[in-house]
Amino acid sequence: MEADGFKIWTAAGIKGYEAPEPVNGLIPDLKGSKTGLNAYGEAERCEELTSEHTQKQIEAFSSRTMAGTGAHIPLYLGVPERCCDEAAQFVQQNWPDRSIIVVCCK
Repeated sequence: MEADGFKIWTAAGIKGYEAPEPVNGLIPDLKGSKTGLNAYGEAERCEELTSEHTQKQIEAFSSRTMAGTGAHIPLYLGVPERCCDEAAQFVQQNWPDRSIIVVCCK
């Protein structure tokens, strides 16, 4: 998110940050903004990628839209490198119209 210019304002479980507010009853790992555009961040382990809970999180965080334009608010989905291709394919198959950026983490 920061590489794309977003400033992180809230982060769940990280010292020095307040936890993000719930979105549809679920709490994202991160929330940031730049020039009036919000974005969410969520980190997942490979084993959790296709779980029902993760799918609910992706749905909740990626379904938000910006007032006025109706464009989807970006969701940055961080996953380990070993399942990055699987995550990208999973996202494309299930949410092709959403602004979900898969971030491969070492």
